[in-house]
Amino acid sequence: MVYAAEYASLAALETLIHTDGKPVPNKSLTEIHLPDSIVIESSEWMEIGRSQRFGSDWARSGRTAVLRVPSKAVNMMESNFLINPAHREFGRIRSGPTTEFSFDSRFFGL
Repeated sequence: MVYAAEYASLAALETLIHTDGKPVPNKSLTEIHLPDSIVIESSEWMEIGRSQRFGSDWARSGRTAVLRVPSKAVNMMESNFLINPAHREFGRIRSGPTTEFSFDSRFFGL
């Protein structure tokens, strides 16, 4: 599964949530280009257990290549995307430019 965020700032925030305040090594951000014709399924926000079951069912079903899910990190105001590499339309999704990304040391009290 490919996990992506709607914006670079959301990708950074989602990463920081899982670091327990520990410094994060430099990363790379890659743009993802979805063709206009790719169907993007949307999901409501769900608690973790229910969302994991839903995501597993979604991936197995092959309904769509992309699932949009609201990000709790920003009060469901922006979205994350799950992209299923096993889906038949995955090959139509293209990567764009990659940019080096470093977290500001102030996030970690350094």
